[in-house]
Amino acid sequence: MTGFTASQRNSAVTDSSETNLTPWEHLLRAVKGFLDIRIRQVSFNDQITVILFGDRATRIYNRQKLTEIDIDRLNIPMKLCGERTNFSAAFQMAINTLEEVNRNPERNRFRQTIIFMTDGEPQEYPKKELSQLCDYRPGS
Repeated sequence: MTGFTASQRNSAVTDSSETNLTPWEHLLRAVKGFLDIRIRQVSFNDQITVILFGDRATRIYNRQKLTEIDIDRLNIPMKLCGERTNFSAAFQMAINTLEEVNRNPERNRFRQTIIFMTDGEPQEYPKKELSQLCDYRPGS
C-alpha cells in the first residue's frame, strides 16, 4: 500500500480544488498573483488600471496605487459589461487611459500597469485592434 506524505496530500488537495475553478476564478487568481508579486517587489510607484470588458469596457480601477487595489472588488458579474468580447472597446479604454497618463505632468514618477479582464473569447482574433494599440503614440 502506498501513501501520501503531508506535502503530497496538500498538493493533491490543491490540485483537485484548482480543477474545480471556473475560468473567471482562474483569472482572478492570476491577477491576485500578479499584484502579490508587485507588492513583494515593493513596487509602490505602480499605478494600476483594471479594465473589465465584454460588449463594453469599464475601468474598475483607474490609475490606483498598488496598495489600494482590493481583489474582492474585481469579483463582479460580467453582465455589467455585456455578453460578447469586444476588444475594440477594451483597447480604446486603454488608449484613453494612456492619454490621461500623458497629460499628467508627474507621469514619470509612476509605473503604469493595465490589466484586461474578460470571461469570453473573441469571435475572431483582434488583429486590427492590436495594431491600433501597438501603433498608439501620445496625442495621435
